[in-house]
Amino acid sequence: MRSSTDLFDLVRALRKSEKRYFKLNARFHSGEKSYLKLFDAIEKQRQYDEPALLRKFSGERFTANFSVAKKYLFDQLIKSLLSYGSYKDTDSDHSELIEIYKILEYKGLSTLALRYLDKAKIAASADEGFLKLYYVLTKEYIALAYSSSDASMGRIDELIGKRKKVLMQIENYSSVADILYRQRNFLRKRRYCRTKKEKDELRKIVSPLFKKKEKLMLSVTARGLFNTAICEYYNATGSPLKAIRHSGNYLQLNKKYSPDRIEIQTINELSTHLLLCLRNRFFRNYKEHLEDFYHKMVNLKNTNRFVLMYEKWLLFEIGYHNSTGDFEKGKQLLLREKNNFNHFERWMTKQGKMSLYYALAYNSFGMGEYKSALKWLNGILNDNSTMIEEFGFARILSILIYYDLGNTGLLESSVRSTYRFLLSRERLYKSEKLILDFIRRYKTIHNRKILRIKFSELKMNLEKNFRNPAERSILYYCDFPAWLQSKIEAKPFIDFAARYSPDKK
Repeated sequence: MRSSTDLFDLVRALRKSEKRYFKLNARFHSGEKSYLKLFDAIEKQRQYDEPALLRKFSGERFTANFSVAKKYLFDQLIKSLLSYGSYKDTDSDHSELIEIYKILEYKGLSTLALRYLDKAKIAASADEGFLKLYYVLTKEYIALAYSSSDASMGRIDELIGKRKKVLMQIENYSSVADILYRQRNFLRKRRYCRTKKEKDELRKIVSPLFKKKEKLMLSVTARGLFNTAICEYYNATGSPLKAIRHSGNYLQLNKKYSPDRIEIQTINELSTHLLLCLRNRFFRNYKEHLEDFYHKMVNLKNTNRFVLMYEKWLLFEIGYHNSTGDFEKGKQLLLREKNNFNHFERWMTKQGKMSLYYALAYNSFGMGEYKSALKWLNGILNDNSTMIEEFGFARILSILIYYDLGNTGLLESSVRSTYRFLLSRERLYKSEKLILDFIRRYKTIHNRKILRIKFSELKMNLEKNFRNPAERSILYYCDFPAWLQSKIEAKPFIDFAARYSPDKK
């Protein structure tokens, strides 16, 4: 442990079932169990307070070397989590079979050991765990190399061929993955290409994939990465419908996942398609795909996979209600999921949590519940994850709320700081600039006739600007034309938000 809060962070990250297992497990250990007292005390703290712990246990022997006591508790928690196994995935299953092989080999039971090695090989091959598969093939190769039988010599040649094939598969999906993540790194500051130069730069990164072609992918893993990269490329370069069709076709061809053992790649493939549809308001078959996603989620046995899918499912559901202007349904969904959300929130990914916070803030904004909206937005802004796209839009939505509330004092500083922030991140959309300039210029004007004219002019300029797919993409975060129309007609935002029928798409 390097940080003074490492132990506290680990205790806070434990689920109730993991805490219960840890305490039950401790009962089987003999000797003094002062580490359980320390565990209980840390668990009750909301923020780590080491001086308070030292005062509480001033008469205990373990405080003489408190760093050792903390390290011991940390190690016991890790051992308990290893034993409990809620973190395990298919790679862990392969590792477990390999460990059984090692135990049996150590005990001299070579024939039985090789049977478990064969099981590991079959499992790793079925799950496309290529690194583990290569390791197993190498172990088998070494075992056969020490055999003197003619049959073993013949099998060695077969193993050499299999190892070469696995190395080719690893190189194949690795090269595709490298392109995908270079593309994502390029789009980190800008989700969409807004100039010809940016499109050319992105095309240069992705062009090797167009030369590879999908038919040259040597595994399902490689094909999944290939299709994800192509979809993200089309979406970023202004062809979202092409990306959605490409993604949808791929999902139809790859429906071979089992409901109780769904992998990260499958989650990502389903998520990519749903997010593409949501961002572009393309809802044909969206509810069917979302229902499929939900059923796969609730049947999961792996807790980590469940949390990963849960954060995405909740975003896709609330995002759908926000995009179609049905804010009330989004609010009711959150009320139903309040306990689950509070329970799983701490284990959500940073991106997943920030995306959800924004969706919940926008839902509150749509309902006219500004206090609640600002609470969620502050959750994003206080986290200070400035590279996450929601951070910039949280600033802009806050400005719209301040404007609606007539808080001119906060408006001036907020507009100025947001402008500087977006420029520094090289991601200021022309549409955002138009909105920020408008609010800065007219924030203190209250003449309804003048404002109606100015709001109408801004709406017309924005709608022209939204002919550019990259500029139109910001509508996912806020229906700016609807907000402007609500100002023009002096009616609530919810009356105009996303007047959209999914059936027309």
